[in-house]
Amino acid sequence: RTDSRVGIQNLTSQVALELLRRKSSIVSASASSKHFGDRTQALRSFSQKAIQERGKFESETASNYGGVDYAAGARGVAGGGSGATP
Repeated sequence: RTDSRVGIQNLTSQVALELLRRKSSIVSASASSKHFGDRTQALRSFSQKAIQERGKFESETASNYGGVDYAAGARGVAGGGSGATP
């Protein structure tokens, strides 16, 4: 859950760990932050940014989260990728 400081801390730690595991795959990165007093506005802003960034890639190959491969059903095969194809 990301509606608490502990939740944000855990998410940040997980993301940092994944980045460290995949350093050789990283070409560039960018970060920014903004505080929202309204959860709905924050979620809307996040969704817009996520769609904008995801649109830069032809396909998504990172589909594993929490040990579950969300793309296996769509591909008809088990396993997942490790990045995105620009």
